[in-house]
Amino acid sequence: MKDKSPDLKLNIRSPALKGLEVTRSNKSLRDAVEKKMLHKETFEEAWERILSMKNSNPDERRLEEVKEAMEKGEIGRDPDSTNKRFSKAEALRMHAKLAEIKREGVLKELVDNTPDNYVLVDSRLKIAEMNSDIKKSELIAFDIETFGENKEDALDPYEGRVAGFSVTANGNNYYVPLNHTENPLSMTDNEIIDDVKDVLEDARTVMHNAPFDCKWMYIHYKVDMITNLNADTRIMATALDENRSHRLKDLLTDWMRQPSDNFDELFPETNKFNEIPLDVALVYAAGDTEKTLRLYEWIKSKVKPYKLERIWQLLFDIEMPVARTFIWSDLRGIKFDVERSKDLDEYYAKEQRNLERKIFRYFGKEINLNSPSQKSEMLFGKLGLTDLSGKGSTAQKFLKRIEGEHEVVNLLLEHSELGKLRSSFTQKLPSNVKKDGRIHPSHNTWGAKTGRFTCSNPSIWGVR
Repeated sequence: MKDKSPDLKLNIRSPALKGLEVTRSNKSLRDAVEKKMLHKETFEEAWERILSMKNSNPDERRLEEVKEAMEKGEIGRDPDSTNKRFSKAEALRMHAKLAEIKREGVLKELVDNTPDNYVLVDSRLKIAEMNSDIKKSELIAFDIETFGENKEDALDPYEGRVAGFSVTANGNNYYVPLNHTENPLSMTDNEIIDDVKDVLEDARTVMHNAPFDCKWMYIHYKVDMITNLNADTRIMATALDENRSHRLKDLLTDWMRQPSDNFDELFPETNKFNEIPLDVALVYAAGDTEKTLRLYEWIKSKVKPYKLERIWQLLFDIEMPVARTFIWSDLRGIKFDVERSKDLDEYYAKEQRNLERKIFRYFGKEINLNSPSQKSEMLFGKLGLTDLSGKGSTAQKFLKRIEGEHEVVNLLLEHSELGKLRSSFTQKLPSNVKKDGRIHPSHNTWGAKTGRFTCSNPSIWGVR
């Protein structure tokens, strides 16, 4: 039987293929186009084609970087790819190689230009020098570096470990390795902490994203960096402008015109900081605390010229006390009965199955209740209910308005609510219970542009 379906037309964007059109029924023309695409397209034409695609902003930047590097001869195609059409996918793979080349160069430059006031703490004498500088300082900056079996563990203080910490005090910037594969101190991490614990706890401190650092230090070493936490530059930056990135390096680049690389750009294996050579760890980690203190001083210098006194008062009279309270609250955690949760989940699952049987009787057959299109067909096609959206939407806001039209609508709403209850609570929360039998969420006092609190890992608002 002859295929009467319309020809599928493919528009070829490349200037090398201008005027050519491929159809399903014209195989010879298709072959000619493919041959021309492979052998006749210049790199200029290939780049025009690739850059004219619908690319995200990050991809657009990556593609431009690869194009520039290829034009300068800094990177070339893989020999195995030269007989293939140059594609966006290949260009993005090349960007990963380019990033590695640049990363090695950046790290080498950082190490070669390590400032004299960057100090690797590799002896008891340097621990004493650092402690002395901390005691002399009215305000110090503090930051930790972490690692774990995977990237998630390196962000979870209950699963990961502390690679080391950095301190900026009295004009010097220190990095103290605690659990690096290189161990210059010949001391355990706990022995090192014993030598610095009291001094750190007595110091007034500024950090960037302080809840992270405070929690790790308390969970692993019972070091209280919370009580004397003076400022969090991330909270300070958010108070000044909530509609932007609040990563430390982005703030330095945008506000202070001091470009620097973000952690994930320099260390793609983000869970392996303990394996990073100590000369690299020093210049990166000590640089973090130096930048944090510099950002704090920069923001402070803008208070009077820009008449920000009320925001400054808000930060130190309200925001920082609230932030410290939430850190303690998160550390304390919430007791959670895992067995009771399993029992509830089984009960809700049984209720869902009962509802499904009733729903399917009305529909006359079983369908996938997670499929909006299948539900739409049953409700507005078979049962003829009112389609308020005009597009067959089965969103709750529409179904609630037609509950009175048919009993099945109420059953579907109940089924959906039970599903949300299970996915959000009885199924999800047990996986968030830590080794102490508690859930330890992360509250964020500036988590929403409206100024309200948010909670993650997990979100426990409404849980009692």
